[in-house]
Amino acid sequence: NAMFDAKGRLIITAREGCRLLDTKTNTFTFLDGCNAGHHVQVDGNDVAWFDAGGAASFDFKVWDATHDAKQAFTRYPLVSDTNGNGKADPLPARGAKPTADQDSAPNPGGSYAVMFNAPDNSVWVSYLGVPGALGRIDLKTRLAEIYEPPFQNPAAKTEAYLPHGIDVDTNGVMWTGLNSGHLASFDRKKCKTPYSPNAARLGQQCQEGWTLYQAPGPNFKGVTESGSAD
Repeated sequence: NAMFDAKGRLIITAREGCRLLDTKTNTFTFLDGCNAGHHVQVDGNDVAWFDAGGAASFDFKVWDATHDAKQAFTRYPLVSDTNGNGKADPLPARGAKPTADQDSAPNPGGSYAVMFNAPDNSVWVSYLGVPGALGRIDLKTRLAEIYEPPFQNPAAKTEAYLPHGIDVDTNGVMWTGLNSGHLASFDRKKCKTPYSPNAARLGQQCQEGWTLYQAPGPNFKGVTESGSAD
């Protein structure tokens, strides 16, 4: 995938690392150290954001000043504050249980889309699967929160699942399309209780933050639940 920066250059994601195309000279630069993910978005501060399991960023201002891609690149892993100290601590080795001075890494699914949220000072990533999720990474604390669409939740009137592309409006509300046949918004400001990384169902905490809009078009024959076959 590709996205223009403020100078009209095109940053492109690839398996081996990012490329930068200068559209004026038609020359490519391999950004060694920019090991980004699938989708890319460029924010108003000229920072490129990528889905990368958690998230990652590439600051064009740092690149222009240093031409050091590794210095311009930052990775934001998913970190749940399971030890409750309010900061992002080291993660245990894969398969190991966290110690008291470590946090844990949630596993909401495969990352797909990414979006910087300026009013919220955070970056959000969508995660595929059933139910899938939206993940929020606070850029100050670097702590993650996971929010699943309403799914197998007795408190929810409608089930939904599998977000794909995401966007954010000027109020910091996230929007996504769901495979369940819904357009959905998620407003974290509507959450009635603080996020708990140790909740029994990690992603089902803020059902009040979701608003589901059934997509137009027919549903599958015999299906009475909200949704669409489109």
